[in-house]
Amino acid sequence: MATLLIVRIPKPPPPKKVQKRRARSAVMPSWLEIHCGSPRPAGLLVYFASLYFIIGMVDPVLQPMILDTAGPEVMGRVLS
Repeated sequence: MATLLIVRIPKPPPPKKVQKRRARSAVMPSWLEIHCGSPRPAGLLVYFASLYFIIGMVDPVLQPMILDTAGPEVMGRVLS
């Protein structure tokens, strides 16, 4: 805290006037780069999106299923 009192912190310059853009116009250049450049990035995007969707659906159900069919000892082995 004493260092903050000793050190002089300059004021930042005033912000430049920023044009308001719609969200779609901000996202489109990135999407076009992913989609039109090569099929590989778009394929990876679809692959990982579907993978994380499936994991998100299965993960909350998996632990109660294991605890229902086996005991807490088995659950500890599965999670370790």
